[in-house]
Formats: sequence, structure tokens, C-alpha cells
Amino acid sequence: MDNYHTCCYLGKVAESIFGPGREAHSWAARMRRWLKDKPGGIHRVLRSAGALRTTRGLIGDDKEYQAAYAFLHKHARWMDYGARRRRKLPIGSGVTEAACKIVFSQRFKCSGMKWDIAGGAVILQLRVAALSRTWTAVRNAMLASQAPTLPRIHGQIDGLPLANAA
Repeated sequence: MDNYHTCCYLGKVAESIFGPGREAHSWAARMRRWLKDKPGGIHRVLRSAGALRTTRGLIGDDKEYQAAYAFLHKHARWMDYGARRRRKLPIGSGVTEAACKIVFSQRFKCSGMKWDIAGGAVILQLRVAALSRTWTAVRNAMLASQAPTLPRIHGQIDGLPLANAA
């Protein structure tokens, strides 16, 4: 779950609790920092939202609060952004979206091109090998996996068996 979309749901929770305005924005900004920096940040955010709902009630729409809160709760296991950042992993979808654009869209969505699944899969595998600069290693591994097949010819040439003449 990427951080941007999580923050959109967090904004819906904030506006349901506080209504639109500075108070909602301030709380949501603090919760975004918790999500990114604190261990178990999503659980802290959910506890804070639940406590505020209990003590303050809701100014905004209850259905929107319930839907946003349920989404955050359901996907919480994929929102450990603090741990991901400590391991220097991306927390947004930008890296994935850029890879899709470079690897897939630039090759497959050119004018007039049509692909079947089998042909597209082969092209995609070759493109990934070329773009990742592993072409030589992939080619060598593929060639090493192929059993050399020399034609077997029965008979002799000048006393040598033909199978060994090659």
C-alpha cells in the first residue's frame, strides 16, 4: 500500500472528525509523520482516530469515516512505512509506476502494435534483461541450459567415425 493513497484515506478520517479546515489539516499532518517515522505508526494513527471519535464525536460524514477507517485497518499490515524507510525501500508507488512506463508502455503501446500474450511475454522478458543490463548473463544462462545437439551421422569418413568428425 503506497503512502500517498494511505494519506488520502487519512485525510478523509481527519475531515470526518474535525470537519474541513486547519484543525483537520494539523491532525492529518501529525498522523502522516507518525505513519512515516514511528514504529507501528498506522496502529497509533488508528488509536488516535478512534479515541478522538469517542471523545469528540464526528463533525463530518459517519459513512465516510467508517469507510476510510475500515480501509486503513484492513490494509494496516502493508503500511509499516517506518520499517520500509529504515531499510531504504520505497513507500510510494512512483518507482513501480515508472518501471511500468519504461518497461511495458514504451514498448507495447506504440502506434499500430498488437501483441498476443505469448509473444508479448517473450518480448517483455527480453526487454527486462536488456534494461536491467543482465542481457549477457541471461543469454549465457539460457545457452548453458540448452543441451548441445550435434547431428548424429552413422558411418565413417577416412577411417574416422562421423559422429566424432565434427
